[in-house]
Amino acid sequence: MKKNKLFFLFLLSLFFFYFIFSCSKESSSNPSPINTINNATFSPTITYTYTQTQTITITPTFTETPTITDTFTITDTFTQTITSTPTPYWNAVGAEGFTSTGAGQLSLFVENGIPYIAYTENQSPNSTKALKYDGFNWVNIGATDVSTSYSERPTIFVYNGTVYVSYIDYQKYGHIKINSGGGEWTELGGSALPDPNINILCLYIFYDIPYIVTDPSSYSYKLVARLYNVQNNSWYIINNGPLSSSQAFYTELYVWSGGQVFVAYDDRNSNSKPIVKAYRGTGSWETVGNDYVSNDSACNISLAVDNGTVYISYISISDNKIHVKKCNIINGSWQDVGTNSISDYSVYISSMFVHKGVIYVAYADGNNNGKAVVKSSIGLNWNLVGNPGFSAGFASQIKIFVDSSTEIPYVSYIDTANSNKITVMKLK
Repeated sequence: MKKNKLFFLFLLSLFFFYFIFSCSKESSSNPSPINTINNATFSPTITYTYTQTQTITITPTFTETPTITDTFTITDTFTQTITSTPTPYWNAVGAEGFTSTGAGQLSLFVENGIPYIAYTENQSPNSTKALKYDGFNWVNIGATDVSTSYSERPTIFVYNGTVYVSYIDYQKYGHIKINSGGGEWTELGGSALPDPNINILCLYIFYDIPYIVTDPSSYSYKLVARLYNVQNNSWYIINNGPLSSSQAFYTELYVWSGGQVFVAYDDRNSNSKPIVKAYRGTGSWETVGNDYVSNDSACNISLAVDNGTVYISYISISDNKIHVKKCNIINGSWQDVGTNSISDYSVYISSMFVHKGVIYVAYADGNNNGKAVVKSSIGLNWNLVGNPGFSAGFASQIKIFVDSSTEIPYVSYIDTANSNKITVMKLK
């Protein structure tokens, strides 16, 4: 009995170890945290050790060779700007030699693209006429002529469409006629100018105020400047007396900013040397510059004031050439304009106009049968303007004017090749 019991315990022990061994083996593949044998609870502690070696092998395999194609479009664009500036030519305004008769003396003015002329006929009754160009034809200004009898030294001036014409009649009285609507001409002040027996009459309109220069016998033919008082219809002598100490022949009048009055003339007491006088509004007449413009005798004098600078042109009696000078406002000296001569040959007659610093001179060229030539300068060289010798024949009484609205130069002259009738040209 005792052996059987021991044998039984031995078997039980084997079974127990077999059971434990089996459980342990199962736990390694499918672990269970709690086991119970014979109502006994076991909580085995199982430690797992994982050793993981991760090997990543990246083998780049390029099955395509990338091709980068840069596409550049290069366009050679050659832009050449050719500004074609055709040489401007002098072209007739209307017909050449458009007046009905020949002319003796001539004056030109241009306002807002409309050219105006006043002239005396060279045949009886030698009256003064005024014409303007209407875009198609030259037409008379007013219902009648400015004067119906002998007259000389006409000057035309236009201000805001109102036309002023001055002239000297056969009795040597001066007149200023006005036309503002195309009807009859009316006399400024209702009668002739106050000084009789005159040989010189210059006219300038400054903001509708008329200014004149005359040489009345009552002042021993010295130059006297007057302005018109609109309020009482009378003429006021500037500075109450003559501006010159002697007689003169070639005389020019210019009125500038603030009513400053400039007069250029040939001083007959000094061998006709050119001189310029100015009245600044107060005080007395003063000589512009230190002294005479030149020591040469002068004729065909022109005068202009531009931006405060005083310019004068004249033909020197000694060489018959044109000289243009301006006054240096710092030291008062008269200086030549341009580094070269305007003309290399003798000149018969000339006229000057200054516009925005550009100096224009028109003249009858002695080397080309007196045909018309225009040159300009901005202070350096003198350059040809348009085609030279543009008149058909000798250009007498030549005048140049630059329209301030269009900045186009105009030239008028008595054309000997057209029976001494008048031709007006413009640059285009």
